[in-house]
Amino acid sequence: MVLFAVFGDLGSGKTSTGVYLVYKNWVEKEMKVFSNLPLFYIPYGHITSLGQMYQVRDGVLLLDEMWTFCDARLSTKQINRFVADIARRSRKRHVTYMYTAQLPDQVDKRIRKITDFSAWPFFNSTETMCKVMVFRACKKKPALFLKVLRYYTYNVFLLYDTDGDILDMDPSMDESRLIKFYFQPGDKAERLEFKTWEDANDYAVKWWTEHSNDFYARAAKMLKFLMIKPQLKNPYARFKDYEDKL
Repeated sequence: MVLFAVFGDLGSGKTSTGVYLVYKNWVEKEMKVFSNLPLFYIPYGHITSLGQMYQVRDGVLLLDEMWTFCDARLSTKQINRFVADIARRSRKRHVTYMYTAQLPDQVDKRIRKITDFSAWPFFNSTETMCKVMVFRACKKKPALFLKVLRYYTYNVFLLYDTDGDILDMDPSMDESRLIKFYFQPGDKAERLEFKTWEDANDYAVKWWTEHSNDFYARAAKMLKFLMIKPQLKNPYARFKDYEDKL
């Protein structure tokens, strides 16, 4: 198991970085994806209650602004159980936990202590590219620095609702509510529900095989919307070249 934190102020790129990393894990490592944030173009299991988190196995789990929810909705007893369950169970379930927060101090110190890596994203002035500094643990210290990641934002912004709010999660610890799996090819498309991750993933792979040009076209429109000039003459070529490097 890996605990990976993404820290930053509002509008710094926390959510887009989390989505970008989830996308890479799905494409490169063929990992199952779970998220409390609705996603587009990526098959995922939607986590809508705390109890559902304990069903997650062998995959990557994105928890966007999870600690804000915990502070607002959970009692001290519930937080203690939630933290204890992550620390005790997760390492046996082969799950990569990826959570976002504005500051490390917002996160329970027990989780901070076992967090393996932290990322600190920064948008450029036009928000067309994001630079991500990755460190060991939760401290942004030179001695703990690992590497820098960079990604174009105009395609990542298509993978989630950039103007949406996190849907309120049910604080119930009941594990009997099964996770529902979805695939939604775009914000205006119908969200399709599947019984299993395998069904959702198979459909998503088929969709990408048949409709990848649709996504490239939307990425080109997003590029134009952000009012930047592509470095390559063909924006599709730029996007595909970027994808080939993932």
